[in-house]
Amino acid sequence: MHFGLYAFDLFTVIYEEAWQIAQPDHPFHALAKASPAFAPFIDWVGSVRSHQEFAQQIPRLIIERNLHGIDIDPRAAQIAGLSLWLRAQRAWHQAGVKSADRPRITRSNLVCAEPMPGEKELLREFVEQQFPAGERPAFAFLLEKIFDRMTLAGEAGSLLRIEEEIRAAIVEARALAQNQSAPRPAELWASDERPEQAEFDLRGLNDEQFWQRAEQRIYDALEAYAEQAENRGGFQRRPFADDAAQGFAFIDVCRKRYDVAVMNPPFGLMPTEVYRYLVTNYPTSYSDLALAFMARGSEWCSPNGLVGAITSRAFLNVSDAEKFRRMVALHHLRLLADLGVGVMDDAFVDASAQILSTSREAHLWIKDARKAKDKSQPLLNFIESVSDSPAFVFLHSHFETIPQCRIVYDSGEGLGSLLSSLNSVEPIYGIARTGASTFEDDRFLRLIWEIGAANLGSDKMWCWIARTIPDFCQFYYPYEIASKWNRDGAELCERNRQVNGQIAQARQGSSHYFKPGIVFSRRSRPSIAFRVQPGGNVFSSTCGVVFPSRMETSLFLMGVLNSRFVRAAIHTLTTYSYTVGHIRAILA
Repeated sequence: MHFGLYAFDLFTVIYEEAWQIAQPDHPFHALAKASPAFAPFIDWVGSVRSHQEFAQQIPRLIIERNLHGIDIDPRAAQIAGLSLWLRAQRAWHQAGVKSADRPRITRSNLVCAEPMPGEKELLREFVEQQFPAGERPAFAFLLEKIFDRMTLAGEAGSLLRIEEEIRAAIVEARALAQNQSAPRPAELWASDERPEQAEFDLRGLNDEQFWQRAEQRIYDALEAYAEQAENRGGFQRRPFADDAAQGFAFIDVCRKRYDVAVMNPPFGLMPTEVYRYLVTNYPTSYSDLALAFMARGSEWCSPNGLVGAITSRAFLNVSDAEKFRRMVALHHLRLLADLGVGVMDDAFVDASAQILSTSREAHLWIKDARKAKDKSQPLLNFIESVSDSPAFVFLHSHFETIPQCRIVYDSGEGLGSLLSSLNSVEPIYGIARTGASTFEDDRFLRLIWEIGAANLGSDKMWCWIARTIPDFCQFYYPYEIASKWNRDGAELCERNRQVNGQIAQARQGSSHYFKPGIVFSRRSRPSIAFRVQPGGNVFSSTCGVVFPSRMETSLFLMGVLNSRFVRAAIHTLTTYSYTVGHIRAILA
């Protein structure tokens, strides 16, 4: 609830400023009163007897009207609600408002993304009770469709476009009603086979007014059903008395539109069902959860709304994010703070913070804080000076000239143009590959002195393995670690050996094992370094290897890769964390 607590303090300041503007003697009072958005607030302020009475209402108004949030864990949602309630109590205490004078907070808008409660039998019973006979087939069809889609809510969370699913269900039901009402061609009845009957008979529901009102009636029905299901369960999971019931609360938050959406979305692997849903519903951003959440946040915002996100910075340059950059980022990205490592607690992730606008943006303002140990001061300076002296400012069109629209902001036009004009590493000069993941290093890896040199070799129990090395070392580094490789790696590659639900990727890059090449570490400071891989060894997922297309040019290629030019080009894409994708990208 970090975002919510910061937002609470910000809203407190906004309310105080709005009070001042609402006073008749304020220079902006007349302008504000003419605004359709601000005029109702001025009218309400006029009914408040004093500033003290107004200040007493601020914490309640913020929680009940201004802050909304979604989590997939009900405990997290409840803790978030408690955190806001405690922040409100602190605000009242600091304002000197006694407990007896504090307004009661009756609802919050912090919800859990979860399926609708109850079973379909309860839903059908509800439809029988609530709707006239002629409308029951339509609402049974619609509500069961939505009930089924809501089963994904617990995994997909706010990525589930439930409001769009409701509209799609209405379109489908309307088309079914029209098709069922159409005259059946006589030839269909010529044989003994009869056309298959639909589960729901929607004939007679072609009233235009019925379908125009269907969406709101569905929301009303879902709310009433959730209330009934919750009451039947004999308990309530609401932190505040007037909170919406389980299941519907999530729908209610999703269908609203907001001025600002902020997020710190998850990253990493996603459940299979969620991935399938994203492929269909997020065609420009399904490759990464962070991209999908940013796209979803843009949908929640009203015109001229803003989306703020702290994510991995990978989307700035990875190939999988090209569609997102081309279709979304290069039109709507407004501010970017490139933060590097040391931001997300203990996670070793290169992070960035960005603001996207729902309106089209011409310029992108960028601050590079990757090398700063304390990120806060550079960001504060950037925010204070963004209107006149930012670190970088670009036209979005600048990045359209860079291969795959990578947001390579510190390359300058000269380096960017040069990168665009060069030939590809693959397959002209060579190929880049990453290697195996053991998932059990203590079982499969040993230092050389533990096993003895006599046991090393591709045809023996152990063989050398290239891995990330702790030191910055160009051209050469002595191998010190061996990998268990008995029976041609059969034990390492056992398919029934699973870790975290994944079969060990021990064969990754295996067609290039024991070949000579040029190896680099995935993690390296102060820069990337390329060194000789003499051959006769395997390589791990903690490093990458470039295999030259012609061995007689391998030393030349290693010299080029170790050049200051190439390092500068790679550092426009990443800092301290390197992948084979970055090597391909510099000359792609």
